[in-house]
Amino acid sequence: MDVGVACNKAKVKIEHVVPLILDGRLKWLGRQKSVEGLAALAVDLEEILDLFEGPPLQGYTKQELKRLLRVNDPTITHLIQEKYIRAQKTRHPRSRRPMSVIPHEAYDAFLKRYVTLGILAHQIDTQAKHVSSRLEKLKIDPIQMAPRFSKIYEREKLDGLIEGDMWVSGPSLQAEGC
Repeated sequence: MDVGVACNKAKVKIEHVVPLILDGRLKWLGRQKSVEGLAALAVDLEEILDLFEGPPLQGYTKQELKRLLRVNDPTITHLIQEKYIRAQKTRHPRSRRPMSVIPHEAYDAFLKRYVTLGILAHQIDTQAKHVSSRLEKLKIDPIQMAPRFSKIYEREKLDGLIEGDMWVSGPSLQAEGC
């Protein structure tokens, strides 16, 4: 690939690649016959990406967070936009494109205060609709969000209802017929 195009795709300045070319540090370097000067040089994009790869991400991507919280894509976007969970802008280590990363501390802080319906259902090994209907019977409402978002509950409202992976069967649950 043309050196200029490769630098553009790798989000690297050509001024950083030229010294590597001059030092002979590139494993592959080509030359176009009909072109003169720097524009005649061709490089391997993958090699450029390898050479300028940054440190690994420190935190969770939106997709990883979606899987961990067991929620849908719009919910993740909403949680970040409404600052329920803190995200920070960074660059992808390889492509160097801007992206959001959720720090581990932000994830932990969110889980200290909230729990998703998906996590609750997984925790007690049942379907989310069963957990949701039981919580509705107990008059425990999720935080206010549009219907397209996954349900999220404040942990303090659930204290004492679920221990380990079981519903606590106390008088209030038996009276409701749960």
